[in-house]
Amino acid sequence: MKVFQVIAAASLFVAAAVGAQAASFIGQTVDGALIAGPDMSVTTQFTSPITAPGTFDGVMQDNFDDTWNVTLQVLSTEVIVGWTGTGDGNIGGPSNLVTVDLSGYTNGAILGLDSYSCAPSGNFPCTALGGPLSSITSLTSTSTSFDVSFEAMRSGETYVFGTPAVPEPSTWAMMLLGFAGLGFAGYRTARRGASA
Repeated sequence: MKVFQVIAAASLFVAAAVGAQAASFIGQTVDGALIAGPDMSVTTQFTSPITAPGTFDGVMQDNFDDTWNVTLQVLSTEVIVGWTGTGDGNIGGPSNLVTVDLSGYTNGAILGLDSYSCAPSGNFPCTALGGPLSSITSLTSTSTSFDVSFEAMRSGETYVFGTPAVPEPSTWAMMLLGFAGLGFAGYRTARRGASA
């Protein structure tokens, strides 16, 4: 009987873990803003407020009259920022600072740089300005906001900001069933020892 109680408790624990992992966007109103440095100008601002997960496009122009398309994906547990430039594919420096700001993004976890990819479409390789970490000048994430600033952009870059890795529900289930099996094996061994 105790074995079934342990398995039932494990199932409830897994269900709770699944519920905690699936963060919901429902009820959130997120204000998204694209902020430009002195030598950049915003020609198309993100749609705001953001009331559901989705993809939002912004457009900027640098002092060389090159156009930069900024794709923002706001999901329940991720924020993805991508760049597409029409010039030589590379721009940087403090005067070209670009900030993506989300106010009211209460996803329940702090976001950090989860992954980075680059498929250059201009004349500059992805490592032209030292890689993703040298491009990000600041990253602030709280339970109610997300703010990231870039000092360098390359056409074809994608930054994924996500929550810390959480085991899949199936992994939790296998772990808990394994613990239950070990507990039952120990219980049987103890009973055999006592009866001998």
